[in-house]
Amino acid sequence: MTMRQIFLPLLMLAGINAAAQLLPDESQQLISSERRSFAAAHNARVYSAATNNYDVNYYRCRWEVTPVNRYIKGSVMMRFRTTAAAASITLDLHVQLGVDSVVYHGSNIAFTRGNDNSLRLNFPTAITSGSLDSVRIHYQGTAPNSGYYVTATHNGTPILYTQSESYGASHWWPCKDMNVDKADSVDLYVTYPSTYVASSNGMAVSETVSGANKTTYFKHRYPISTYLVAIAVTNYSVFNDMAVLASRTVPLTLHCYPENATVFQSVLGTAKFSMEQFSPLIGEYPFANERYGQTQWNLGGGMEHQTNTFLGSTGPSLVAHELAHQWFGDRVTCRSWSDIWLNEGFATYMEFQYMLLTAPSTRVAYLQAWANTITTSAGGSVYIIPADTLNENRIFDNRLTYKKGGYLGVMLRWKLGDSAFYRGLRRYLADPAVSYGTALTADLQRNLEAESGLSLTEFFNDWFYGQGYPNYSAVWSQQNGGSVSVTLSQTQSHASVSFFEMPVPLQFKNATRDTTVIANHTQSGQAFTFNLDFVPDTMIIDPQLWILSKTKTVQRLSTSVSSLAWNEQVRLYPNPATGTVFITLPNTAGSGTSYRLVNAGGQTLRGGLLAGNGANRQIDVSGLASGNYWLELADRLGRVLARKTVQVRW
Repeated sequence: MTMRQIFLPLLMLAGINAAAQLLPDESQQLISSERRSFAAAHNARVYSAATNNYDVNYYRCRWEVTPVNRYIKGSVMMRFRTTAAAASITLDLHVQLGVDSVVYHGSNIAFTRGNDNSLRLNFPTAITSGSLDSVRIHYQGTAPNSGYYVTATHNGTPILYTQSESYGASHWWPCKDMNVDKADSVDLYVTYPSTYVASSNGMAVSETVSGANKTTYFKHRYPISTYLVAIAVTNYSVFNDMAVLASRTVPLTLHCYPENATVFQSVLGTAKFSMEQFSPLIGEYPFANERYGQTQWNLGGGMEHQTNTFLGSTGPSLVAHELAHQWFGDRVTCRSWSDIWLNEGFATYMEFQYMLLTAPSTRVAYLQAWANTITTSAGGSVYIIPADTLNENRIFDNRLTYKKGGYLGVMLRWKLGDSAFYRGLRRYLADPAVSYGTALTADLQRNLEAESGLSLTEFFNDWFYGQGYPNYSAVWSQQNGGSVSVTLSQTQSHASVSFFEMPVPLQFKNATRDTTVIANHTQSGQAFTFNLDFVPDTMIIDPQLWILSKTKTVQRLSTSVSSLAWNEQVRLYPNPATGTVFITLPNTAGSGTSYRLVNAGGQTLRGGLLAGNGANRQIDVSGLASGNYWLELADRLGRVLARKTVQVRW
């Protein structure tokens, strides 16, 4: 139950995905590179300047490049549809790249460059709203040294690669650099020295050699954001495999450095296994009509370029995580920085799913490592408030965006059950309102609710918008036979949430038997009774770590309530109480009756001799927090004769 005002997300019209890594050291390396990339854009104020009076339908890009330097020459034909009458439209192109001409209907037209990297195209006459039209831009120059268009070496060999997240596509080609305006398809023609090999999006349809140069044509027929368009050129070795899905096969390709070929070929097997396992859970690989590629680059970590992830290492969790981005990030892209967890949190969750498939015995240790990271601080929300959507440290926060975002996936799966959870994810990814487009958290919630029949408003208020996490404590006792009584309490690490309502699994066991029951926990100090078919000696709260928490303490009361001599005769009133609780004892009760007031964590808060005379006694509960407490009554010899629940309410 959250007690904060929910702020509406700021819908930022800019490319906003991020890559992720999940091996402990690599995750920080990748997140650090994402922060640097975002910070460079932020500091240079290179957000999209493109106007919203048109929608992009298609790009045809022709690029002449070399891995020896950052010089690029090319042309981009953009097909678009106006959404309002347009005398001009504005694209994005870094000022360091020169425009030779802009051709419209066969003639050159005027254009204007801006210091904000804008490129305004001025049409001879205004284009009416709803018109489908096109324009071609010829440009060239040395791409800025901003980390988006990189030339380097590996083992002494030149390499060129691009990484355009978040606003970097316009640092090397003219485009509408906004993730929310996806082109329906692209054709990419890359010309480069013929001694090298090129890697890019979609399918390599043809390769033409002309003199010392070679041109590879890449065809991609799915909607794509500009930051997911990428090229790489070096002396790649190329390897192939095939993933076998339910209704088709999907080609897998690997472009890697020759000196690393033996080691890097392992990523093909990891990608094949992951795609074959993920597709039944979250829907068929979203670009199955084409392929899935993996391309080596010099950066640590990875970037989920559409149909072609660029990788710096071969860790299986990295490969699985980046493949998952093809669903969460590429097919459906978060519409706002506030909802970046839709990309990164669910890719992190799918890395956990990969672990369950390959090393299930490590599940508890894996989730405990996540919990240890998340609970290093008492606060922090997965939701990013609008004021923080320009703070790269907050957006790419490993603790909140990645790990807590991933843990939300774990908890949603627990709350909904496997079947409804995965049906909900498939429904979300296939939802016509967001599929191959962009989404907000509300879109995910709507689809999960539709499949499960449950309201998730409370869940998202607590876990997504709210801050912190719960801590649990329980007191339990054995009753007659296999019956057990449990009082389950919760504290919260942050005041933004007053209570985390969750179904809490409780495991009971002895040397030969165990069973798990579910406590539908809706308030702290809640009492439960469970009938078991064996006598347990141990209780564990959430042994499989389905619920994010920091501490879970359990105390067993050694004497069962049913065996206490006075228990049926003792009366408490008022109960619930706010100040004084009056106690009626049996007529046989003598002097020297003592009491002990115990909280749900087993801590004795108050105690001593009961005040009053004869059968009428009293205790003071003023100053205690609202909740349920155990009241133990003992005779002058210390024998426990009654145990009752006292409810304090304010």
